Amino acid sequence: RRRKVEVKVLLAPHVIRWAREILPYSVVAESETPAGVMMTLRIEDEREIVQWLLGWGAGVHVIEPETLQQRLINEAHKLIDAYTDARKL
Repeated sequence: RRRKVEVKVLLAPHVIRWAREILPYSVVAESETPAGVMMTLRIEDEREIVQWLLGWGAGVHVIEPETLQQRLINEAHKLIDAYTDARKL
């Protein structure tokens, strides 16, 4: 059995309502902060949450784990490369 991974994210006020409506993960904790809502989610594997996080753009910030932050950075670089290359078409 795979171990569960806890992910801590900060959701900006403009995405909170929408993120809650399509939240496919278990919420372990949630708290209001001046910057938005801090959520701790439990997932099976980091790869399963990447697309959901990318869907909120700059409206979500991964606090932990650092390995998930790096996955998002890598995906962002791939997007930049794809759109930079598309300009050359």
